[in-house]
Amino acid sequence: MKFNSSLLLTLATSVLFSASAWALPEDRGQPIRIKADSADINEGMGRAVYSGNVTMDQGSIHISGDKITVFTTDGTVTRMVAEGSPAHYREKPAADKEIIKAYGHTIDYAIAREQVTLQHNAQLLQEGNSFSGDTIHYNTVTQTVSAQSSDRADTGGRVEMIIQPKSKQ
Repeated sequence: MKFNSSLLLTLATSVLFSASAWALPEDRGQPIRIKADSADINEGMGRAVYSGNVTMDQGSIHISGDKITVFTTDGTVTRMVAEGSPAHYREKPAADKEIIKAYGHTIDYAIAREQVTLQHNAQLLQEGNSFSGDTIHYNTVTQTVSAQSSDRADTGGRVEMIIQPKSKQ
């Protein structure tokens, strides 16, 4: 019997993640601050490429990598793609929640869709729980995680989920 590990992860995260969205409510209204060694901005194409030890901060949201490409439509940031070895994503979901940390060689943050995709040696950590695979999709609206393994032999071709037991109070 073949078991769909993506289904298991989706079901498990429905239980694990709270009803709050990933970011603090005020994060989206904060200015975006990017620091890098160099920048190549093309407003006409709606694209800016920041290279060299790049950091992006917006409220509690933090993304870092060797390169971050920012895409805009009509002056509004719609997507950010970070690349690194690994690139990092960090966000505080709510004032009373622990910081969520995520890693991957590529992090694709689709702002309008509230979708974060981690690729290549991807890992997502929240409140002691861990999800890892070659690709992880996290939807902040539905609060679901989907992880896929790689067909490459060097990765073992598996996804892994570690769920910490809840302590009784």
